Amino acid sequence: MGLMFSSATVTLLVACGVTAPASAPPPAAPPPPTAAAQPTITVSTPTPAAASAAAGQPKTGGTLRVGVPTDIVTLDPVVRGGAPYESTWLTFDRLVTYDDKLQPLPMLAESWDVTPDFKQVQLHLRKGVTWHTGREFTSDDVKWNFIRVQDPKAGYGDFAAQSAWFTTIDTPDKYTVVLKSDQSRPSMFDFFQQFNMGDRSVLEGPDAKTTSSGTGPFKFVEWVQGDHITLAKNSNYWQSGRPYLDSIAVRIFAGDQPGSLAMEGGTLDLLRSGAIPDVARFKTDSNYEVNVHPSSGTFYEMAFLTSVAPFDNKLVRQAFNWAIDRERNASQVFQGLAQPIDLQWSPSSPAYDAAKNKTYTFDLDKARSLLQQAGVSGLSTDVIVTAASPINSLGFLQIYQADLAKIGVTLNIKAYDPATWAGNVLGHTYNAMYATGDVVANLLPINNLNGPTWRPNPNNTDWDAPEWKDLVGQVATEPDPAKQKTLYARLNDYILDQSWAMPFATNPQILVATKKVHGMTINQYGAWYFTEAWLDA
Repeated sequence: MGLMFSSATVTLLVACGVTAPASAPPPAAPPPPTAAAQPTITVSTPTPAAASAAAGQPKTGGTLRVGVPTDIVTLDPVVRGGAPYESTWLTFDRLVTYDDKLQPLPMLAESWDVTPDFKQVQLHLRKGVTWHTGREFTSDDVKWNFIRVQDPKAGYGDFAAQSAWFTTIDTPDKYTVVLKSDQSRPSMFDFFQQFNMGDRSVLEGPDAKTTSSGTGPFKFVEWVQGDHITLAKNSNYWQSGRPYLDSIAVRIFAGDQPGSLAMEGGTLDLLRSGAIPDVARFKTDSNYEVNVHPSSGTFYEMAFLTSVAPFDNKLVRQAFNWAIDRERNASQVFQGLAQPIDLQWSPSSPAYDAAKNKTYTFDLDKARSLLQQAGVSGLSTDVIVTAASPINSLGFLQIYQADLAKIGVTLNIKAYDPATWAGNVLGHTYNAMYATGDVVANLLPINNLNGPTWRPNPNNTDWDAPEWKDLVGQVATEPDPAKQKTLYARLNDYILDQSWAMPFATNPQILVATKKVHGMTINQYGAWYFTEAWLDA
């Protein structure tokens, strides 16, 4: 899946061969009874109540003016290229949504029955939901959406493989979908909460590239490439009385600086920003609120080409890990907006371990000793990065370069445009490190472990270890929570020990707001919903 968050915050080229997550059990499902009994788990949770207004009662009407630092690349409901989250994705709903503790809540599915082996789920759909075209949403639409993305040649990556988990998709009536898999799929709810439902009548029509239709709170009006996106209130939305806003006007900027100027000039209400100096300035101004997403699952990492000496030696890789000054990077380079990490997991992930997350303290003496044990001296190596990435532009790599020089290592920083960077990483022609952003570390762990840096070979690092393949396979299919906990501990120990990739900082997802905006809510893909949002007059 072409997944690229592109702002001055980061360029996430996870388009480099992402395959499907396979994750661990959805937190909403209670721990299953013994597998032999095979009873059905029934889950039916209430629709989330309206967010309480922080300042008075919600008001209806008005246009929310949003600035984003990059354009979308398509209107396709399941392609994440560009910046669709606070724009075109607002036109879609999903089968379920997650709360901030990853508990599934009803959306287009009102309730569900899951077998304890996670090989079958029966979804009970909400009645009376209509597409923006006026057609009723039914089980046939769910089946069509799942089948649509299963062609691996279509470029849907993650979703193609996830949908293909289900060997049968039955629709016994208009409001029931039964999904069956030959293997346990304990991560199915991670899939459901990310997968937008698109309108077949539009996606199969002649205007699929220029218009869009969903069941969401806002209707698509217009997309002028490189300039703006306009959305209007869906007056027939299934959540009665929502949304409060009449419309959303999204302005597209080329980078962060123009958006920051527009925000300060009073022509925006919200700004997606990754320009750390600008955000730091907004934080000191009482006219603005800086919202850092609490569970974005986005982070920065460096990784090695492990098939090339000396990075085929874990002592060398560990030395480079000890040489990262994570605390300085988070506090000085990212001005307190990022957090130092050794492992990729957000606190919401069941694999998160606060103690193990502080394994690699900055220790150049330790790094020097490990290089000596490995018999390595006078080492010179490259690290490649995209030119606009904060990893490069904010000075982190320069600090790392200077610290490595103290232990006799020459680090050559090579900044490329995104396409050249991706070509080097995909072609394994880099020598011998790359730096990038990564994603989906806030959900169940396998979502991240099937990304191009972390999945069993083929991957971008040539990391090819049978024990890693076996461990990832167990994490993907184990439905028992107690056994999962043990697996996650093993997983973390293995990542820290082998160090073929080195997470070093969270990548903060930031939304700057004026004081007139209220009622925004977070989702679990690093963005915000505006269904409950409203504006002061």
